[in-house]
Amino acid sequence: MRYRRSKHWFGWMAVALLLPPSANAGRSNDSCAAAAEAAAIAANVPPAWMQAIALAESGRRDGDGHAAWPWTVNDKGKGIWFDDQRKAVRHVKRRLTEGETMMDVGCFQINWRWHGQAFASVEMAFDPKTNATYAAQFLRALFEETGSWPEAVGRYHSATPALAKPYMEKVAQMRASVPNVREHPAPAQVSGNGILLSVLTAARPLLRQARQALFDNRRRVFIALPPTQSRMP
Repeated sequence: MRYRRSKHWFGWMAVALLLPPSANAGRSNDSCAAAAEAAAIAANVPPAWMQAIALAESGRRDGDGHAAWPWTVNDKGKGIWFDDQRKAVRHVKRRLTEGETMMDVGCFQINWRWHGQAFASVEMAFDPKTNATYAAQFLRALFEETGSWPEAVGRYHSATPALAKPYMEKVAQMRASVPNVREHPAPAQVSGNGILLSVLTAARPLLRQARQALFDNRRRVFIALPPTQSRMP
């Protein structure tokens, strides 16, 4: 996921995603799938699209099919599937010390250069639950901008139409093969102020510092930026 430009750079992306590491993460090949399902429901995103994006981003052969793998790194165009989180984290940290930031990490291949500031650590960026939560909120924000899930999926990859369209078509093909996944998002649990309770509950204890308005109640997305962070172009 290399997308970096948007006319709305939502500050919720900079909220420290300090969710507890996923239980049994890395012990089975379904950790990305489970995280994608939960994050999609929480963010009011179609789970089938989330599952398909995970397959497109970090999928690898698993028996007769494919499964998204949480310890995946794309290092300047080279895909690497590590055996465990420790090895993946060690690789990314080494590359960061070498000055390289153009890496995609985790189930949803979050680009470290443009989105790494949203995570408290490299370890948390790889955590399936945390990685999926960020991806789902980002995809939801793109849908709010475009009004179209296919277009939002394409822009998850790139704002350049020539790159977004083939990616969307690839993900759409994968979506058709995702088994036992709801096609449409479940109704979001909303407070009296229009805030997604599932998101607010996760975010409230995790803020690293005081911010201004946390949510846009109409759009139901995070909007605050840390005091020291400027908006990306």
